[in-house]
Amino acid sequence: MLAVKDREIANAREAAEVLDAHLSRMEQEQQDLNATLQFLRNREGYDARLSDFLRDAFDRM
Repeated sequence: MLAVKDREIANAREAAEVLDAHLSRMEQEQQDLNATLQFLRNREGYDARLSDFLRDAFDRM
């Protein structure tokens, strides 16, 4: 019975390691996406005024 519990604990630890690896990968992916988004916002003039045409379209939405 003790061997079974030891194996269950080992399985839980392995599962936790796999989950931690996935979470780390996802966090890195989120950071990469945020950096790309910031780059695109800066490149495209994210803070620039909208043209009259785009402002009218936005207002209608």
